[in-house]
Amino acid sequence: MKAKRAKKSPTVRALERTLRAMERFIGATVIDAKPPATNGPPRFIQCWTQQRGAFGVLHALDAEGQVWQLHTTLVDSKPTEQWWSPISMERRKA
Repeated sequence: MKAKRAKKSPTVRALERTLRAMERFIGATVIDAKPPATNGPPRFIQCWTQQRGAFGVLHALDAEGQVWQLHTTLVDSKPTEQWWSPISMERRKA
């Protein structure tokens, strides 16, 4: 006579269901061979602040290695307009 298999815990069964659903979803998506369009806003992969006196300046690094700086226009101590501009810093090639 064979020994009974151990029952899986509800957590393990839920994780298995999630994994199967993710595999179906990934299998159903169409992978496009074209590179993503660069028309729109840059996609940042890292952000940091740099102290400048009493204020911090927000910088961000995009996927191409370009560093951007966030500018803010203040009116009565309230931000009214914000925009990103590229600065001459670039990520070093390793």
